[in-house]
Amino acid sequence: MGELSRRGLLALVAAGATSTPHIEKAPDGGWNQFRPGERLRITGGETDGDGEPPASASKWDVYLGTTQTDNLLPFVSTQDGWRRHGLTTPSVNTGRIRGVADHVVRNDDELERAFKNLSAGETIRIDPKNAPYRTTSWLDVDADGVTVVGAGVPTLVKPADEANVGGIRIGHNSRCHDVTVRDVGYHGNTENQDDAAKKLHGIIVRDASNVVLRGNSVTRTHPYREHGDGGSGISVERGSQNVRVVDNRIREYGDRGIQLGGQNIFVSGNIVTEGTDRAIACDLWSPGGTNEVANTVIITSNIVGNSHQGSLTGIATGAPGASDDGAHVTITDNIGFGYHKSFCHVRGPGAVHNVTIRGNVSVHSTEGLRTNQTTKFAGVAIDPEKGGRNITVAGNKLVGYSRHGVNIQSPVSDFEVTNNILTEPAEVGIRIKWAENGRVDGNTVTSPGEDGILLDEAKAVSVRNNRVRGAVLPGITVEGGSGGGHELADNYLHQREDADPEVPGVLVGSSETVVSGNTIRQTGDVALLELRGASHNLYTNNRAVRDEGQAGSVRAARALRSDGSLWRIQSASAHVRDHTPAFDSHRGLTPSGGTLRVQFQKPYVRRPKLSFGRRGGGVESVRYRTNDAGAFVGATLSVSGDRPVDLFVESP
Repeated sequence: MGELSRRGLLALVAAGATSTPHIEKAPDGGWNQFRPGERLRITGGETDGDGEPPASASKWDVYLGTTQTDNLLPFVSTQDGWRRHGLTTPSVNTGRIRGVADHVVRNDDELERAFKNLSAGETIRIDPKNAPYRTTSWLDVDADGVTVVGAGVPTLVKPADEANVGGIRIGHNSRCHDVTVRDVGYHGNTENQDDAAKKLHGIIVRDASNVVLRGNSVTRTHPYREHGDGGSGISVERGSQNVRVVDNRIREYGDRGIQLGGQNIFVSGNIVTEGTDRAIACDLWSPGGTNEVANTVIITSNIVGNSHQGSLTGIATGAPGASDDGAHVTITDNIGFGYHKSFCHVRGPGAVHNVTIRGNVSVHSTEGLRTNQTTKFAGVAIDPEKGGRNITVAGNKLVGYSRHGVNIQSPVSDFEVTNNILTEPAEVGIRIKWAENGRVDGNTVTSPGEDGILLDEAKAVSVRNNRVRGAVLPGITVEGGSGGGHELADNYLHQREDADPEVPGVLVGSSETVVSGNTIRQTGDVALLELRGASHNLYTNNRAVRDEGQAGSVRAARALRSDGSLWRIQSASAHVRDHTPAFDSHRGLTPSGGTLRVQFQKPYVRRPKLSFGRRGGGVESVRYRTNDAGAFVGATLSVSGDRPVDLFVESP
């Protein structure tokens, strides 16, 4: 039978109207050397042929024996063995057990009457024998200190046909605090409710604080598969504070699994699957757009999957000014699976601040989605229209998403995308559009369908220490527009074997960008390409390694370009230094008639420095050539003899 507190044992004895001299005379702090708060070891079963417990008196403190006529015979262990305690009663499962339960419910009328007559500090226990209890009204908790205990039966409470009610409401009629609901099963009976009835949630916390929802089961909430007005599993609404939603099982829910609009909320250990919209949402979505957005939330260690029309987790802000900033949300160490849109989607017309999405693992499938527009979704999508700040996407493992791995498409600032593992996204591995002042660091992107990492009209983004393998398009692409001021440093990029020969490892279309220390293992002809319009970029200490791999005899026969043309940089204001192979290097040039003409690989605003390997018979003079803009584009050398010359051009 397990363990029972000393108070519980006293209540048990009191229920049988039995005197207990030893307990009554015990001073505070001790009864058989037990201190307050310690627990007694209690077991039970049938008595043997002599009417004695078969269990050892040295192992247990109390033995609750039953006779063939179902009488209860309590025994207390002593130094001399079991001693009969003097109580015989046919039952202790009364309607009221002081200290254990104030209402023990056995039928529908008792259930509804118990909730209507609740007083502060009372406990309701729902007997599982007569489940399901067919309710005709909501079960309201509006008193402080109330505990509702079920028995873990999934269909413990089920509204009557056409009752048009949901499950339990906490703080609906008046504010309350210190409420616990545990091990209650709820089935919404959606097939037998009126279509006009809306938002028949399983459990609602409306205007309450210090609430615990633990071990409950919710399914088939009404309306079923209706977003916005459908029935959700658990709804924690805007007036709620300090709410714990832990270890619940929610499946086949009509709208959201768990939706949150209050503050200081902890959501952990829940299993939420087979629903309509999001499994766990940090907002209460309204068709009118006035979302209630949660604030200060931790969502951790949940299992979520199979959402027909929504993402698995996320935040959707309402109209600007409709609510306070939705902020301070951490979504960490959850597991996602099955069909859904994104694993996490942060969206809406308002701004979102201080969001962390960390350490989650999710595998994507689109088979089973019921969406009208598209089946292409990013693993993590951040796109609030008004932007926000302090957004972190870190340490997640996202597999097989039908669009991007991570997509930030918003004017957010101070963001981080770090240490994620993104496998086989159908489009871009990491896409950053319109954001600024952020880091993309330490990520691994494998086999993206387009670019590995894409910066599009972003500003001041540091892209460092990432590994991209098998991208169809460039490993890193930086597009221009109004953006720039980036750093691309110490990344490792490995092109796919069948890449288009003209697809570069790095493509730069922005200005004032530093590209430094990157290693590009390539199968094509271009390691780095700078687009027209880019300017004032610094390229230093990058390394290109030709990987012939299994590219075929045609590519293997192509002449290895060791003269620096792997680096295609066009801006006159760009500075290029210390590349391997060297940029703007000209080896084995042969003078003709004592003259050697060299065309530089890029124009230079200022006259570049020339250095030599082999000098032929000796370089006598150098005359630079310029274009119409005055940039230096080449040089004419006077050389003695006709022996080869090696010339290297260095940015000033």
